Amino acid sequence: MITARAILIAALLAVSGVAQAQVEMGGDVPPELRSAVTAYRSGDLRAAEVQLRSLAPGNPDAEAWLGAVLLDRGDSKQALRLFQRSADAGSAEGQHRLALVFAEGLAGTPRNETLAVELFEKAANSGHQRAQFNLGILYFRGKGVPKDLVQARAWLEKEAASEDPYALYALGRAMDESQGAALADPVRAADLFRRAAEKGHPYAALRYGIALQDGNGVKKDLTAAQNWLLQAQRAGVPEASLALGDMLVRTPANKDKAANQKVVAMAIGWFEAAAEAGVASAQFKLANAYFAGAGVPRLRGHRLRPGIRQEPRHGAVWPRHLRDPRWRPDRLRKPGQWGCGRHVECRGDAARLVCRGS
Repeated sequence: MITARAILIAALLAVSGVAQAQVEMGGDVPPELRSAVTAYRSGDLRAAEVQLRSLAPGNPDAEAWLGAVLLDRGDSKQALRLFQRSADAGSAEGQHRLALVFAEGLAGTPRNETLAVELFEKAANSGHQRAQFNLGILYFRGKGVPKDLVQARAWLEKEAASEDPYALYALGRAMDESQGAALADPVRAADLFRRAAEKGHPYAALRYGIALQDGNGVKKDLTAAQNWLLQAQRAGVPEASLALGDMLVRTPANKDKAANQKVVAMAIGWFEAAAEAGVASAQFKLANAYFAGAGVPRLRGHRLRPGIRQEPRHGAVWPRHLRDPRWRPDRLRKPGQWGCGRHVECRGDAARLVCRGS
């Protein structure tokens, strides 16, 4: 596993299990280094090191890439020396690599997000695309600099022009928020999420599905919303299960009682899937459903059964994923209510806003 390929900024929420798409070879990589960088990105560190060692003398960019290989191979001291020398020589790749070290506190180096921003900015001003993306992310999250949506959008626009799905998604997130004079643009955000989703970005599929479900920035289309949410769910996004459950819960009731019960049961199934994956809002809503007996047997006072434990203090029994007392429904809301107001907190969603190494 090449650790430097996707350097996470810790406050941007933890990485999820969906693999990051490989960054396309572009202007960041000089032609003479492309074969070595391709080997590095494919995981062939040995071949990459051999090629880069032959190219490194007198070539600061090659030194920076060699440092990335050595960092992944555990030679932190030599990697840092190469990053620093490359950056001092004016290499945008070296500045970018050194910025990643300070942004994440790699190789035993104290985290210094302010210095990381300075280095990213030097590289970004030289046209380094990954540095532009990473600088936009730090402005968006307010790491190393005060949060600034104007600056975040400006830097992310540069990378999004290449139609990179991660840049499109990150820009969509920035367009979906407001700060001072920088107002949210839900139409632009929905379009960016769509474009990223069409390129396979799973959390963009979630965001675009929710936009279609709510008619936020795009014409409401529940069928299309369901399709995108199912795509996100199949890609391993647990919040998509929550959104699918919410869509069913909001389905208008009809005169067919059996059909209504079937819809509620399907919603409960989606909530259970999200709750098992640790999505807090799903646990919240599922707890209320068990408390009220909405779509599931009312559990207070029922006998113990597999996956359920007795709660002695309250005389209640809860599903195994509701054992955390914070999610006991008698501490949350009145019986019969589903739970949180807005449905998806997208805990894992924000995890997709990562600083990229390669």
